[in-house]
Amino acid sequence: PAGPGLASPAELSSQLAARVKQKERPQETVAWLQSEAVPAQVRVALCVHTCLHLGSKSITHLNNVLNRFQEVLGALLVDSPARAAATRAVLAFWCNSSQHACLALAQLLDRHLVDGAGVLMGLFEEGHAGQASAPGTWELVEMVLHRAGRRAANARRALAAARARAHEDARRR
Repeated sequence: PAGPGLASPAELSSQLAARVKQKERPQETVAWLQSEAVPAQVRVALCVHTCLHLGSKSITHLNNVLNRFQEVLGALLVDSPARAAATRAVLAFWCNSSQHACLALAQLLDRHLVDGAGVLMGLFEEGHAGQASAPGTWELVEMVLHRAGRRAANARRALAAARARAHEDARRR
């Protein structure tokens, strides 16, 4: 609920959507989001819900919206609590479609806007215990763990290649 002199979340979302449709520079949008016009406690959810609403027609729409919002979201999702809030916002928006929630979170993960820890924190933090039995929760956990395993394997390969190059360079000297 909006306080005296403050816009409602629906009005703020409309204002944010208009800024994006007008192709306002991301820095200006971030400055507006971080101003007194937008209460701190709703910034992440407002931005995520607006993105999801604008991108809800198709996966292509979602990709396009996230491409436009990437810098704005990146400025807001700077720590684990913010990333967990983004996860909760996605799950709340797509509460009736675990497939859409999974697709949206996969897109956020691919863009490094959220991380596995933020997703797991959003799924299982205190006060959201009922989420563990919600449809799609365990598929999300599996996706996060699979991606973490893939990143670890890629890091091992990159480390082995770097060691081999260093060994080869040392041998040449």
